[in-house]
Amino acid sequence: NNTLKVFSTSNNSPLLVGSGSSNYMIVSSSGEVGIGTTTPSEKLEVAGKAIIRRTGTATAHSDTDLLVTDATAGSSTAAIQILGGATGHSNLQFSDTDSYNQGGILYSHSTDTMTIKAGASTAITITGSNQNVGIGTTSPPEELTVEGNISASGNFIVNQITASGNVDFKGNLNA
Repeated sequence: NNTLKVFSTSNNSPLLVGSGSSNYMIVSSSGEVGIGTTTPSEKLEVAGKAIIRRTGTATAHSDTDLLVTDATAGSSTAAIQILGGATGHSNLQFSDTDSYNQGGILYSHSTDTMTIKAGASTAITITGSNQNVGIGTTSPPEELTVEGNISASGNFIVNQITASGNVDFKGNLNA
């Protein structure tokens, strides 16, 4: 058998990998793996920057904490997949030290709806059944639905207007 097995001599002792008095990796007695930390709190905890590299070489910018790269050629593709259940959600959350969910990109698999959140509120919704886009609404009935005022500069070209409520124009109106 060509299997290498490493065991601790005590039931409660961690497995340490290091050099001299420095520990670089630890497997705790309960199975958590720590890289750059001696007290991992999850199945894998990395203290420091991390690179996930498919092929090639790449260098992370100084302010990058996690780099996912496939740097074999200018046309190579690096991908991150977030896999959720068929009736669940896949989310990418943007948090700060005061709040868990300040912004994010959320995808509902059961309704095929994507939501972009900003300031802890829904900012844009794209419905999957008809690809309608809603700004300020979570259920846009038209291809583009805006709940609230719209400000535009430059030319505004419209082929047909159907309106309910007030329509105000400032400046020239050409037919």
